[in-house]
Amino acid sequence: MAVSAADRSALSLGGVLALAGLVGCAGQLTSGGDSDDPVASDPGFATLRRLNRTEYNNTVRDLLGDTTRPADSFPVDSAGVVFDNEVDVQSVPPVLVEQYARAAEQLAAAALAADSPVRGQIITCDPAGDAHDTCAREILTAFTRRAFRRPVEEAEIDKLMPFVAMVEEDGGTFEEGIGLAIQAVLVDPSFLFMVELDPDPSSSVPHRLSDHEIATRLSYFIYRSMPDEALFAAADAGGLSDPAELARQVDRMLADPKAASFAQDFSDQWLYTRTLLNARPSPDVFPDFDEDLRAAMAEETRMMFAEFLHGEQDMRDLLDADFTYANERLATHYGITGVTGSELQRVTLPEGRAGLLTQASILTATSVPTRPSIAKRGKFIMSELLCQPPYDPPPGIPAIPEELPEGSTEREILETMTAGADCASCHAIINPLGGGLEHFDGVGRYRDQDNGQPIDATGTLPDGGSFDGALEEGQFLKGDPRFTHCLAQQLHSFALGRRPQSSDDVQLDAIEASALDSGARLRDLVVAIVTSDTFTARRGGTP
Repeated sequence: MAVSAADRSALSLGGVLALAGLVGCAGQLTSGGDSDDPVASDPGFATLRRLNRTEYNNTVRDLLGDTTRPADSFPVDSAGVVFDNEVDVQSVPPVLVEQYARAAEQLAAAALAADSPVRGQIITCDPAGDAHDTCAREILTAFTRRAFRRPVEEAEIDKLMPFVAMVEEDGGTFEEGIGLAIQAVLVDPSFLFMVELDPDPSSSVPHRLSDHEIATRLSYFIYRSMPDEALFAAADAGGLSDPAELARQVDRMLADPKAASFAQDFSDQWLYTRTLLNARPSPDVFPDFDEDLRAAMAEETRMMFAEFLHGEQDMRDLLDADFTYANERLATHYGITGVTGSELQRVTLPEGRAGLLTQASILTATSVPTRPSIAKRGKFIMSELLCQPPYDPPPGIPAIPEELPEGSTEREILETMTAGADCASCHAIINPLGGGLEHFDGVGRYRDQDNGQPIDATGTLPDGGSFDGALEEGQFLKGDPRFTHCLAQQLHSFALGRRPQSSDDVQLDAIEASALDSGARLRDLVVAIVTSDTFTARRGGTP
């Protein structure tokens, strides 16, 4: 496209944003759900949340057919308490602004290239003669509706039309003008953020979200991407205010291959699979550990979670299930015979293993390079499975050496080091929870000795609960009501992109109870979240 020097200067991101007039924010100031529809409880305060890297990549895939994953070059998303879609840790640094502009230019060019498979889906009319403006508006209305994930107003398209005119006046083609308008849409806040507006931003009175706002929340929860056409149609028809319709949409969407992104994204962060990817077991201590084994460990956990998400199992069985997924490499690591090939398959676990706590991914991620870590494993269970994270250790506490003194066990050293009043309140829980997994080494292999000494995998908690080994610990945690409440809280945080608020307590109790009453499947928990007030409503006011 031929553009003058002045116009090229304007096409920096600041120029594009100025020319676009922040299209999305201008057009939805009076939007929102039915404020007359009563909301039974406080849905909490929700901040404007931008798409993270995963969501951006998936969105441009579904919007433009682009599979180059442009957001992989964006700054890494900071993780909040657990998840990287948490609004409280999001920022928009200058380098990200520049990368948004660069990506928009490249995405628009690729989508309108002569060999692009989506070009015909964007250019849907002939702009010849008097049809020029009508055609441009038709194209931009259809594209912007999908990009903004809601209906658009005439005024919003009015602000995009000058892009087409500017390019044509400078000697460019109609399609090049459409491409510049698409660039403007792709750097607009209504594309980059999940925009939800309150009729009165200062009011703490809750109101229902619009159907399109609910569709967007639901889609980024399950697809990690924009709504598909079926969800758009349900929103257009006003059907998403009906809990039964929301439940039907959850079933439909979980059956879609795109829901695999949800299973992976959630389980990778909740169950430390991402931490596993950065683990560095010592090659001197664990010479058999390699990248093929690491990949199989990670995939085992993802597939296990996915089976529970789609299956009929009670979600509490995650803690003591007698099966898992393994390929030949991982099966050998576990001492399972009869498994061949590189593809993971469903297998029965050997004696001594059951549920999540004995999966090598979690056990490796909660180890140090030369050995397992009771403290890390106990903290994982407290934080991720019981939602009771311990306090940070006081300053000046020495670390346990990676190489233990001859004849000493980590458990003995840890219990001696943490016996003081400054440590005992937390380690009275951390030590037994982590100690129950002592039969597994730093890469999750079963063992009977630690540093030449017999393993002690018993645990007694301050409330009197006790167990001996990972199997009894898994059954103990399965019976602990804190586990299902914590799983509800973790999924709730992931669904909303924010950490728990005090106002969520009543909602979380109701969500957990609904899921348990409906069959206690993970799918029941997802439906209970999606149909709750905290998911379908919002309020203004202050956090």
